[in-house]
Amino acid sequence: MFAEDRPDPDEYTPEPDPVTAAEEYTPEVSVDDPTREANPADVAEQMVVVPTDDDVDPELAADED
Repeated sequence: MFAEDRPDPDEYTPEPDPVTAAEEYTPEVSVDDPTREANPADVAEQMVVVPTDDDVDPELAADED
């Protein structure tokens, strides 16, 4: 970096850093919202079905032999 490339300290004003400028960023925190437990019926719908040997398509099983 050459001296010509450096900004003049009197002219250079960096933009505010979002990490250090806490007054510019205020997270939306709401602790007043009540928590609720999951409904077992809703959770059951989200469960992953893992195929077993009984679930194998007979046509696909015949191709493997």
